[in-house]
Amino acid sequence: MAEDESDTAATGKSGAIPDVELFTHPVCSGCHEAVGALSELSQQGVIKLKITSTAGSSGQRRAQELGVTTVPTVHFGGEYHVLMRKQDLADIVESMKRESPVNV
Repeated sequence: MAEDESDTAATGKSGAIPDVELFTHPVCSGCHEAVGALSELSQQGVIKLKITSTAGSSGQRRAQELGVTTVPTVHFGGEYHVLMRKQDLADIVESMKRESPVNV
């Protein structure tokens, strides 16, 4: 068995750090908290974070192409998650920690 396969079998996690995209806007009050929490996870190596601001035309185009209409929205695990409540952010952070190969 390859080393990464045995790690996956033992932990239930793949060796890849998850890619996460966060859609934000400067006037969104919930976005600031989401940026802070997810940036911390990124600094810890739990996720690879890309922040897309919908304030500019390129961010607006990307959001439109992907059907993102609300901020903050996170793309993680192949799904889009709208963070309407603080608990939504807490839940997605915990999910990211469980999925990541990095122990935090």
